[in-house]
Amino acid sequence: MDTREILGPHYEGWTAKRGDLSAVPLADGFVFQSPVARIEGADAYRQVAGQVGPAITKFDVRHLFFEGPMACAILEWQMAPLSAPLSAAELLEVREGRLVRSELIYDAQALRAVAESAEMVDAGSLPN
Repeated sequence: MDTREILGPHYEGWTAKRGDLSAVPLADGFVFQSPVARIEGADAYRQVAGQVGPAITKFDVRHLFFEGPMACAILEWQMAPLSAPLSAAELLEVREGRLVRSELIYDAQALRAVAESAEMVDAGSLPN
C-alpha cells in the first residue's frame, strides 16, 4: 500500500467511523504527537481514537499533500464541548505499507481551557 491508500482508511476512520481505526494499517511502534498528548503504540492509539472519536462533531480534510512516504493534511475539526472548530496541520509518515507517525499541530489553548475548567468542576473548586 502506498501513502495515499493508507490515508484513505485513516481519515475515513475519523470522518465516518467516529474514531474506529481498525482498518488502518498502523505500525506496532506507531507514535502520535500533539500539543496535548503523546501516544506510543498502535493498540494504544486505536483505543484513544475510539474514545475521542464519538466526541468529534465535525472532521473535514481541507487539503492533503503527498511527498513520497510523507503527507501533510490541513484539517478542521470540532469536538464537544468546544464552541468553534479547530484548524490543524497533520504530518504523517508511512513506511513499508504502515502508518508509523502522526504529528498533529494546532493551537491547543481552547482545548486546554476547557480541560482546566472540567478539572476545576471535578475537583469541586467552582461555586454552585
